[in-house]
Amino acid sequence: MLSSMESDCEDAPVATLSLRDALRAATRAEHDDIENRMNLAREDYTREEYGQLLQRYHAFYEVFEAFLSERVRASSRVADFYYRDRRKVPWLESDLHALGLPRGSLRDAALADDLREQFADDARLLGALYVVEGSMLGGAVLAKQFKRRFELTAQSGLQFFTGYGADTKARWMDLQQLLSQYDDDARARSEAIEGARRMFQLFGQHLTAS
Repeated sequence: MLSSMESDCEDAPVATLSLRDALRAATRAEHDDIENRMNLAREDYTREEYGQLLQRYHAFYEVFEAFLSERVRASSRVADFYYRDRRKVPWLESDLHALGLPRGSLRDAALADDLREQFADDARLLGALYVVEGSMLGGAVLAKQFKRRFELTAQSGLQFFTGYGADTKARWMDLQQLLSQYDDDARARSEAIEGARRMFQLFGQHLTAS
């Protein structure tokens, strides 16, 4: 449920909002759709499903972070912001190893091509990072659920959802600071919103597949 402040932000014209709030308002439907489709908080969610989810995440992030590596080599400031110390693949590999599961292997040429086509522009990529890093906030909540239900720790299969741990808020604030640098750039705002929507679509395609 949205707080009253969040609701007020969503009722305001998008052009008057900060880029962070504009992204949240413009992608609320996409956010709610993927959250409902994944339905990770349901009571009958199993450990087997949890392992399969980690494999899907690994398969996706393996391709996504390889793409970001390409963008870093092309001097993308936004890709470098993520790639320096926010990579998720090592966490996912640690979790899968701890659970005795093989890595998720997508090796999806179509996904790699989609990423190159859709996120070559840094403003678009900024929208994608908003989605990716925002999911870390929800992951911190889910970590408590999975820890209790499956008796996991960060060292025994819960590193990905534990994420940045005590640094989660600080890492999110760092992203907000980056977003704020584009508050007055109308083109970048529009592209970032489109990038966030497309990232939600890609997440939906690859994380909720049967």
